[in-house]
Amino acid sequence: NGGLIARVKEQILLDFDGSSLLTAESPAGAVHDIQALLQPNTDGYYLKTIAQIEEKFSDTKGKSKRLFLLVNPAWRDKNSWGFFGAAKAQSQILDRYETTFALDQFVVR
Repeated sequence: NGGLIARVKEQILLDFDGSSLLTAESPAGAVHDIQALLQPNTDGYYLKTIAQIEEKFSDTKGKSKRLFLLVNPAWRDKNSWGFFGAAKAQSQILDRYETTFALDQFVVR
């Protein structure tokens, strides 16, 4: 990239839950761009948002793959989405995205 610095943009998604979408635009071209969805929760809005991002950005057939990160999601497994969202979340996210780093806490109540 010739020493040029990526331009980072933040888009607040839902102001009441702290979620946002960060986009780093590389001066070396769009194929090197990165997007990170920060703190998505189990609302159906995020399943739709992830699908929209993937369609434009991540793994659309015939397009170059670019890095898309899910950072600090508020789910553990398909049961986090409840009865109606579990199957969709499993196929759309949990079966497709690899956990690269996780810090689990043991909570006793």
